[in-house]
Amino acid sequence: MSDKDGPSKKTKKSKSEKNAAKAKKAKQAELAALEKAGGAGSPDGSDPAAEPSAAHSPEPAGRADESGRETGDGAEAATPVSDLLREIGTKLKSASDGRLAELGMNAQQGQMLGHIYRFREDGIIQNELAKHFNRTGASVSSMLQGLEKKGYVKRIVPEGNERQKKVYVTKKAKALIPEFDRMFVELEQRITAGLKPEETEALHALLEQVKSRL
Repeated sequence: MSDKDGPSKKTKKSKSEKNAAKAKKAKQAELAALEKAGGAGSPDGSDPAAEPSAAHSPEPAGRADESGRETGDGAEAATPVSDLLREIGTKLKSASDGRLAELGMNAQQGQMLGHIYRFREDGIIQNELAKHFNRTGASVSSMLQGLEKKGYVKRIVPEGNERQKKVYVTKKAKALIPEFDRMFVELEQRITAGLKPEETEALHALLEQVKSRL
């Protein structure tokens, strides 16, 4: 190696170091400017916009309402009123079905039999039963067929009006009516037990309002 080559290599090395230092300073200045502007960039080169922060993380699909039950997609809807009515109906049905089951009937058939008994002299047509119990004609017809097979009702076609059969209770059913009345009165008393008269009236009015909207 000659003496002439020494200074040339030192000069090139010095220029390279200067360029590297300039590039480093420029990079540092760029990062500082980005951080000052709001963190659009990060020192490791990642993009913070692509990484959700805790403040902007997506909320879970289901959230709890005031009653503590979850609502939203994938969560059970809050239906406290209908749930309560369903539970009450189930308890009332269980309370009345025991004795009625021994007679081959359910609560709905027992109530229908009691209503038919009120028209024991003149009879009642099927359409009137459907309106009173808010049921379809087919549903009432099915219930009457069951009661008829067990000997509790009879259907008679009146003279001059063959298109409408009238329904009557039989002697077998008449013997059970006092027991039915006592059973349903006891249920009514259990429902209103602990309520003041005005509370019972308010409850009845609210239930009538709910029924009229369904």
